[in-house]
Amino acid sequence: QAEALDKITEIDRVINIDVDLKLLLNRLTGRRVCDACGESGHVSTIKGDVCPKCKKGKWIQRPDDNEETVGKRLSVYEKQTAPLIQYYTEKGILRSVNGSQAIDRVRAEILLVLEK
Repeated sequence: QAEALDKITEIDRVINIDVDLKLLLNRLTGRRVCDACGESGHVSTIKGDVCPKCKKGKWIQRPDDNEETVGKRLSVYEKQTAPLIQYYTEKGILRSVNGSQAIDRVRAEILLVLEK
């Protein structure tokens, strides 16, 4: 797909958001959604059992956010992404950003990469 994309457009930068797999697993398995309105949150920041947005729903873990399913998804992602990372590294256009930081810092680093 990357080679096909090269045939139809010129790509000058590719951003890889690099996150430690243990941290990513924690982030994904800690996600909760409101069973009434769909609001999402993380166990590290949720206060109480009731959704603050709709004031009705309870926080639940989606079936696909359990450790086994997330682990499988991350394994597939790694296998599919590794060749792309190598491809764009060899072309000299891959830029990695530390995705383990706070989201505002990750955003700032991505914007810096795009400005260059």
